[in-house]
Amino acid sequence: MEKTKRLIWADALKGYLILTVILGHAIQYCLPDGLCEVNYWWKLIYSFHMAAFIAISGFVNYKSKTGCCKRRYYQLFIPFVLWLLIYWRTKGGDFATLANIFFRPDGYLWFLWVLFVISLLFVNAIWISKKLRVKLEYVVFFLCLLLIGIMIVTDFRLFGYQFIAYYFLFYAIGYFANRYKEYLVSNNWYLISLFCIWMILASFWSMHDLPFFLSNIPFIPASLLQYGYRFITAFVAIIFLLSFGTKYLNSDKNQRMIVCCGNMSLGFTFMSIYHVYHTKY
Repeated sequence: MEKTKRLIWADALKGYLILTVILGHAIQYCLPDGLCEVNYWWKLIYSFHMAAFIAISGFVNYKSKTGCCKRRYYQLFIPFVLWLLIYWRTKGGDFATLANIFFRPDGYLWFLWVLFVISLLFVNAIWISKKLRVKLEYVVFFLCLLLIGIMIVTDFRLFGYQFIAYYFLFYAIGYFANRYKEYLVSNNWYLISLFCIWMILASFWSMHDLPFFLSNIPFIPASLLQYGYRFITAFVAIIFLLSFGTKYLNSDKNQRMIVCCGNMSLGFTFMSIYHVYHTKY
């Protein structure tokens, strides 16, 4: 069985991210419909938290052995299927609902499916790189362009494809941040600058609309501008979090509970979403 040494800072970051997930859901369900999207804290949380989860996963899976596919199958795919079956039964258990869940797995715990597929894609990218004797960076770059290109041109959304294409970028960022971790930001003034830039970008972030200063740009599809702005915001946040985490969160002193939460991220995330959902309904 493959054993890997856990990174304390990564578990700590995941623990803090879980708290943001819970806070984000609390804000969403406490405010009237639509008002959460003008709430600064909600926008800040949703501007980065899922992308950060994916990037950290890419970081910690750098140099994973061949058994990682089997491990990811049990960690991600099995819980996802079990949850879908539970969700399907609570919705009546009819065939139409099952078909809709199968073709559009965009509901609760969609990120398990997305991360599972992304992990498989990355394993195949590594295999192709070795077989063709091409640098992995080139293979991943081509795959990113292919996935995003298909998403933009066809607007294909079955099987959660739009999430797979978008979040593959962040998995790659996390993976290569580990490979080139000596280039992560270590200067405190640069870290403060990154943090301030992230806060400003997040203030104009929207899940469905463009920032006002990008709304009238001609010749560029609005969807491309929207994804571009969302990507830049999340990218700045991820570089800040990875740099800050590797520098300041390497000890579990005074954050042992947070580290434990990050270590059990799947279970805690599942419980938070399940609890909020049933509290509302």
